[in-house]
Amino acid sequence: LPRSRDDDRTAGARPRAPHDENEENRYLVCNEIMEILRKRSLSPHLYNRQLCRLVATPGVDAVIRDYAAQHLAQWISGISPEATEPDPTQIPRAVEMMLHEAAHPANAQLTLAGTIFQAMADAIRNGSEEMKSHRPALIEKAMQVLTDPTFSTFNRSSAMQAAAQLNAPELREKSLDLAQNPQSPADLRLSAIAALGKVGNPSDKALLNTLSEDPAYHYAATAALQNLSNRSISQ
Repeated sequence: LPRSRDDDRTAGARPRAPHDENEENRYLVCNEIMEILRKRSLSPHLYNRQLCRLVATPGVDAVIRDYAAQHLAQWISGISPEATEPDPTQIPRAVEMMLHEAAHPANAQLTLAGTIFQAMADAIRNGSEEMKSHRPALIEKAMQVLTDPTFSTFNRSSAMQAAAQLNAPELREKSLDLAQNPQSPADLRLSAIAALGKVGNPSDKALLNTLSEDPAYHYAATAALQNLSNRSISQ
């Protein structure tokens, strides 16, 4: 798989957008190769190792690292029994590496951190019991990134969404702070509002009702209110 020209880990780097059709096709082909290898379980004893290398190597193209993280999370999740890691001892190592990269300061401005949080939250929520055992570790890293302003808004929002998917109770206080602060970045504030629908309690309805009157946050706040009501009914 192709590497970028710069092999140095750079905190301020951002993924390069495809600048022509050949560049875009290159990414599509790389993604398709990873998908075929995973779904057909070709070279299963090498798949984990090679994708871990791609995710953890700073010199690899940022887009390729994102693709590798997504496929690796599915591979170790156990969601698809016919296409999964055959060596259970490799799963904790892969999880540890992914969470390390998600919270690494050098990845603060790359989309890799957010991609890992989203992919791993899905893997833990829908995967095997082995994957579910890593829920506390993912929540811890997600809260670490969420509260770190050096990480991009995308990464912080993704961390919040991951913690919300896993119903992390410790997320509520931070979500309230961000949701009611008009100085919060809009995307982060929207994620905080959505999170209150998953981890909030009935006392948060007053804030959500107020936010629903703001056109910028109306739909997010209305959806969060509905989720709160649905949770109350199901409990």
